[in-house]
Amino acid sequence: MESHAVVDHTGRELPGFRKRERDIKAHFTQGNNQGRIDFSVEFGRRKKFIRGLHKIAFSALTYFVGASETRKQKYNGIRQYVKKGNSTRHIILSRADRLGYYHDFKTPWVSELGDYTMQFVLCGVVFIVDLSENEMHYPRYKSMAEKMFENDQWTYLPN
Repeated sequence: MESHAVVDHTGRELPGFRKRERDIKAHFTQGNNQGRIDFSVEFGRRKKFIRGLHKIAFSALTYFVGASETRKQKYNGIRQYVKKGNSTRHIILSRADRLGYYHDFKTPWVSELGDYTMQFVLCGVVFIVDLSENEMHYPRYKSMAEKMFENDQWTYLPN
């Protein structure tokens, strides 16, 4: 936020804003005994963001269906993607039904073939992650989103 180095609560010096990809330029205003910080962050610019969402989805799937399911060989591609990022996978995101900062996890969707898809809300944003081996259901989900949202208030990554 600052253009110069600052010292954090542990005494460590933190560099100032340097216009790097990970730096966030925030604006602080103060008045009437209140402070406000404004900034913007672009979703999905980095592949690690999508990999992280797949890790969250896979961990949630393990919670719901158990480790005996998620240890199966058919999930090796997901594990490799999360660890190494050596392929391309997608997510669909949209606004949640209610506004606000909250998290919510739904039970997984199960296809007729036994493949799983996770839908969850993080920070008030809905994420849909196809955990099938080759994202075989993703094109159908994308098509459904186009019809349901009429190209408004949703997107997919990477795009």
